[in-house]
Amino acid sequence: MTIRRKLDTYIGIAVVVAALLVAFSVLNAVRNGLTIAVIPVLVLAFVLVIGELRPIRISHGDGSVDEVTISSSFSLALVLAGPLIIALSAQSIATLLDDVRQRKDLRRIVFNQAQYILTLTASRLAYSAFTTRGFFEDTRDLRPRDVLGALAAAIVFFVVNHVITTIVIALSLGENPIQRMPMDLRYHLSTSGVLLALAPVLVIAVDFSAFALPLLVLPIAAVHKSAKLAIQREEESLHDSLTGLPNRTLFHRTASTMLARASATGSSTALMIVDLDHFKEINDTLGHHIGDQVIQAAADRLSAALGANAMVCRLGGDEFAVLVPDIEPTAVLIVAHIALRTLATPLTADGVRIDVGASIGVAVAPEHGLDVSALLRRADVALYTAKEERNAVRLYSLDDDRNTLERLELLGDLRGAIEHGEVVVHYQPKISALTGGVIGVEALARWQHPDRGLIMPDDFINLAEHTGLLSLLTASVLGTALADLRRWRTVEPTLTVAVNVAPAQLNDREFPESVWVALHRAGVPAAALTLEVTENGVMASSGRVRQVLDDLRRMGVQLSIDDFGSGATSLSYLGRLPLNELKIDKSFVIGLADPVNHAIVRSTIELGHNLGMQVVAEGVETVDVWHELQVLGCDILQGYVIARPLTETAMTSSLSTPRAVAPIAYRARLAPVPEVALGALSTLPATQH
Repeated sequence: MTIRRKLDTYIGIAVVVAALLVAFSVLNAVRNGLTIAVIPVLVLAFVLVIGELRPIRISHGDGSVDEVTISSSFSLALVLAGPLIIALSAQSIATLLDDVRQRKDLRRIVFNQAQYILTLTASRLAYSAFTTRGFFEDTRDLRPRDVLGALAAAIVFFVVNHVITTIVIALSLGENPIQRMPMDLRYHLSTSGVLLALAPVLVIAVDFSAFALPLLVLPIAAVHKSAKLAIQREEESLHDSLTGLPNRTLFHRTASTMLARASATGSSTALMIVDLDHFKEINDTLGHHIGDQVIQAAADRLSAALGANAMVCRLGGDEFAVLVPDIEPTAVLIVAHIALRTLATPLTADGVRIDVGASIGVAVAPEHGLDVSALLRRADVALYTAKEERNAVRLYSLDDDRNTLERLELLGDLRGAIEHGEVVVHYQPKISALTGGVIGVEALARWQHPDRGLIMPDDFINLAEHTGLLSLLTASVLGTALADLRRWRTVEPTLTVAVNVAPAQLNDREFPESVWVALHRAGVPAAALTLEVTENGVMASSGRVRQVLDDLRRMGVQLSIDDFGSGATSLSYLGRLPLNELKIDKSFVIGLADPVNHAIVRSTIELGHNLGMQVVAEGVETVDVWHELQVLGCDILQGYVIARPLTETAMTSSLSTPRAVAPIAYRARLAPVPEVALGALSTLPATQH
């Protein structure tokens, strides 16, 4: 027999039995008449209807809410007071009104009627059996010896109602009714069971005076209000105040429930950790109010894109978790890429266009873990790998775990490395496009690890950025670079040095003072120092960042916008910033042979010159590109064809060698290609950029 057939049969039997009981009660009332106390009965019936329409919302403590009606107390009171037909009529009217209000289907309405008819009839039968009172008579005058019968009626009411509803739920879900019986039993005992115990008190109060009943209704109203406040407080404790999403606490509770259910059914549950890219820069440069708008927009976009089947939570800061139950493993990455695309669309906050983007780490149960902590840790590991690529999705793999262990070891060593001088500076020369002469160098950090050898910046800059060590690292690189520059300027008096600065440091009002102290300590003029800031960092600048830039410019420090063309630029805003130099992103320079890249580079050079800036091209890897940039009017060149980054010793040696200065380059595009006279540089020890 199918599930639907079993359910229909069960409902049909309940309805037929209930109809027979109603018919029997009506027939008895017609034959023997009714003796009722009108006012007490009307008062109880009225409050019963109100109680059915105004249930008390009770929290389960896991974010879910159930409803408990106080009508059961009054319907049982009517059963005890008799006659039974009055209790059946009042409960039927209340249930019908509530079901119609909730727009339940006809089958549920009919079943609910049958459910209460059976329950109330069984309760009256138990009461009559224990008190020797007639089944149909008016028994409003509750005697002390009737209390045991009233208790028996309450127990039968609870048991019969619980059994009837449990069976219909189990059949509708295809479960075994006997196995489902114990579920939520404690919860129902503590709610419905307590309310049923009030029924004898209500009968005594009504028998004393119908006007005494409101004295009992007032505490019930207080319970209503207290329950409402409790739910409100729990909502606040389990949801993020900014976005309204479930918070970390509710995430853990829900995830545990989902994983337990998935383990029982053999299905898969996906966990995605979503981390917004560049959020720290946005928060530091534009302020927390803009950061809050970005978080709210990201929450709204994720919830709308992933739908009701996915649970989106905010874990804290710029990190979200997404739980997707009952998902096919092959569909996990599809869902993750939907989330990635929805966050890739730029948003506008306070008139500023912001490119956010995200990185997503994914883990799937049971393949990657059976409990919340294991799944969360592995999704975090995958996220860390995804963040290295930016705007990427990464499914957990064991190799990621091994790499993460190495990063943790590096993280533990980094502060000591900075303090003990293990972070060294290498220098890549910058030359005049026309003369080929070395006019400056860019300082590039390297970590000379005692066990791992030379570590490139891509492997530790992010660690410094996420652990609060970036300022300490920048101060170390700046101090070393300025000290080296002072020595080199005895050979090349006009030589300059460029140092990269994170956008977050430009949000620090004390940063200009720390730069001035470093310049003063090294004895280097401010004009010899260029600070390079990424395009996204400058374009998203707040009033505070603009003040810092102005302070640095007034000191005489040169300011350069790095990686120009890789971010979102407002050209009108660019012209108002105190910048001296525009550095074209190397992706366009390397691909200069492409007509689109060529047009971008040409336009960028013209833009920089029109704004009074020098233009630098980095990523010059061939002599042909060097020649073309010279024809386009680029001012300064930097790249492998000139020299790879050099150690301090190699740079010192190259500046002391006459051959380190290139000859005057050709003046026309068709001029013969000269031999690059920086050959002395290429013969010295070099490192990769």
